[in-house]
Amino acid sequence: MKRASRVIGKPVFSLSEGERLGTVDELVLNPLTNAVVGLVVLTPGFLRKREVVALADVHSLGADAVMLGSKSSLHRAEEVPEPLRSQAEQRVALLGKRLVTEGGRVLGEIVDILFDSSGRIVGYQLSSGLWRDLGTGRPFVPALPGPMHLGRDALIVPDRAADLVVPDLDGLTGAYRMLTREALAIEDEGVGYFARGRPAHFTVTDREGEVIVHQGEVITSLHLSLARETGRLPLLAEAAGVAEEARTWERLRAAPYHEVADYLEGKRAQSDVPDSRGGMVVREGATVTRADIEYARQQGRLRLLMASVLGAHMEQAEERAGTVPSS
Repeated sequence: MKRASRVIGKPVFSLSEGERLGTVDELVLNPLTNAVVGLVVLTPGFLRKREVVALADVHSLGADAVMLGSKSSLHRAEEVPEPLRSQAEQRVALLGKRLVTEGGRVLGEIVDILFDSSGRIVGYQLSSGLWRDLGTGRPFVPALPGPMHLGRDALIVPDRAADLVVPDLDGLTGAYRMLTREALAIEDEGVGYFARGRPAHFTVTDREGEVIVHQGEVITSLHLSLARETGRLPLLAEAAGVAEEARTWERLRAAPYHEVADYLEGKRAQSDVPDSRGGMVVREGATVTRADIEYARQQGRLRLLMASVLGAHMEQAEERAGTVPSS
């Protein structure tokens, strides 16, 4: 996960020439896709020029510097290829603007932008406003899907954004239960099923040393999202003590039906598995039979049965229930 505040001001170097090309002055944003698409670089010297590089041409956004493959990736602002040129000319700025709901609720002032390696804006860190009295840390609001509604003074967001505020992103504590999949999609459902709601047995950090989850902290959707974006999902699974369950889930999810049935038969259900008619496929504590497995498949509840046997949190599993191959 990257922060605008930690990218702006960094020196820019080229790998090929080993030359310092300038300093990051601002981000280039695309309001329609809600994404960072490039960087504006101020060149060194007395007559400093604004040049632009597409985010796709950035080799790395490192802890201390931004690295480009070659200085040929930089273009003068007036020579930048479209559509990046138009986006750079718009000079869309979010830092310092107020975040206001459609219902007229001021959530705070945007002091930082968080985005992933593809440039997708994940959310905004705020200062003051509605959350100024929370006492510690700065609140975080996930970016909701869809284009930005950005004006001269404010970014307008749907009213439900107020319910998704995490009071303290820096400490990674607070009301994470308010986050929804609409705001932070968890692509790796295996780790999500088993790790969410469990305490971390050790602290997990990203490759830059930023804490994803502290030892003893309960793992939430936000932790999973941060771990996914930084390539730390396997380590987070280890911290939650569910690495084996997550690996088994992924293996079964890709396996043909007869292999899934062979694995489940004789195992004990660790939670109730409802059918689609208000009844039960199997109850908590029961030994799973071949008939249970076939009924689960007929009812479209085979993944729920897998999740129950492996000890997943069923409320998460039910949201994503589906069937595995039937042959």
